[in-house]
Amino acid sequence: MKKYLYLIPVAALAMTACTNESDEFVGSQESREIAFQPVNQMATRTGSGAILDGTFPTSSNIKVAAYDAQNSVNFFDASTFSYNTHNTSGWWGCSDAKYWPLSPATINFLGYANFTEGTATWGDPDAASVTLAMADNSSEQNDLMYAVGQGKVTQSGNALVIPDKVDMVFTHAQALLTFNVKANVASTITLKKITLNNAYYSGTL
Repeated sequence: MKKYLYLIPVAALAMTACTNESDEFVGSQESREIAFQPVNQMATRTGSGAILDGTFPTSSNIKVAAYDAQNSVNFFDASTFSYNTHNTSGWWGCSDAKYWPLSPATINFLGYANFTEGTATWGDPDAASVTLAMADNSSEQNDLMYAVGQGKVTQSGNALVIPDKVDMVFTHAQALLTFNVKANVASTITLKKITLNNAYYSGTL
């Protein structure tokens, strides 16, 4: 018998089907739509609901919030990005596409995925947080993953150099517990319940 349970380690996180692909024009300048290329770190343990290898599942959307570190302002709040929405690889904005600035800028991104309840925000250029409320029943829990990334718009002569897709490496935020129950006796033993005390079911990463 095996049961799986995700726990939340509380830690600080520091940063050192849609329309066709489109470009946005402001005056004579053209801005490129923002897209992401996520991968994920391999889980060290198997379990129900866990993403196990380095391939980020194309069926999973990601939520991304952005902070304009160049100008010290929020660039956009958490928005949904989906795989292959423009008949090309990568994760793109769906109902609300996002575009790179039309002036030099450094944009910090915070992404999170694969859970049903949570929020993500940038607080300042160097810090971000994800807040999660998680079910206390292991069958209803998900594998929270988060990632940070950065993109820079730079000036080269009279032209802007705009990033392509932003690479984001997603990390497992929770601890995965596995219970292996064995009995070296001849008679049958029925395990009715496993209780884990003093576990966190909500927190901010």
